[in-house]
Amino acid sequence: MNKALHSTIKKICFDYQVSLTDIKSSRRNPRIIEPRWLCWELYKNHSYHSFPKIGSIFNRDHSTIIQGLKKIKIRYGDKVKKYEDFYHAEKEKYSEKTNNSK
Repeated sequence: MNKALHSTIKKICFDYQVSLTDIKSSRRNPRIIEPRWLCWELYKNHSYHSFPKIGSIFNRDHSTIIQGLKKIKIRYGDKVKKYEDFYHAEKEKYSEKTNNSK
C-alpha cells in the first residue's frame, strides 16, 4: 500500500473512531459501514487492486465491494471528496520528501 493511501485510511479510522480491525470485521454496525465504504473507494481509486483483491483485503466478496461503492457515491459523495483531497495532499507531501532526499 502506498504511504498516502495508508495515511488516508489511518485518518478515516481516526475521524470515525474505529480501528482497521473494525473495518475489516464482519460487523454491520452503521458506525463502521461508512468508514469501511470510504476505504473501499480509496482502494478502488488509488491502488491497482481488482475488486476481488480489495474484497480479500477487507474480508469481503467482490460483489459486496461493488455494492458498497455504488452506495457510497450516492450517500456520502461529499465525504469521498474530503478524503480524496486529503489523499492527494498526502501524496504530494510524500513525493516532496522523496524529491528532497535525493
